[in-house]
Amino acid sequence: MLWGQSRIPRAPIPAVGSPVFQLRFKDGPAGAVVNATAIRVHGLNCGRFKRGRWYRLPASLRGLTAGLQPRSLNARVPRSC
Repeated sequence: MLWGQSRIPRAPIPAVGSPVFQLRFKDGPAGAVVNATAIRVHGLNCGRFKRGRWYRLPASLRGLTAGLQPRSLNARVPRSC
């Protein structure tokens, strides 16, 4: 999904306050914000993703955050590509 040529399905914008996780580079900035069903990429593969858009998270990646503590989505999500 993050790499390749296939079309990436869009996802609705999650509600403010919904649980999210940040994917971060080691000792660096966040690379994406992820909720249960969607991902917003910033700083990763910028030619493939558009600024400010959420994309559907593939079923194969859902559930990877089980047991982790989410953060709350606030209105100020870092800028994407």
